[in-house]
Amino acid sequence: MQLILKISTHDFLELDELCESVKNATNEKITVTNYIELMIQEELKMKHEIKNNLKYCYLEKSEEIIHELNGF
Repeated sequence: MQLILKISTHDFLELDELCESVKNATNEKITVTNYIELMIQEELKMKHEIKNNLKYCYLEKSEEIIHELNGF
């Protein structure tokens, strides 16, 4: 999957400053690219969790309807 991300120079510089702050605080080098990748991974993880929760709610509701139809 290819993702085309457009960010302004100002946004890039802010992210670069953030990465520099992380580096100074933790001695871990993080690049803007790494940071963006981490944020995308977190978004995908949250999206997956939401999707699973919705599936669970749908299945739970379906079971309730089936029980009602069967007279339980």
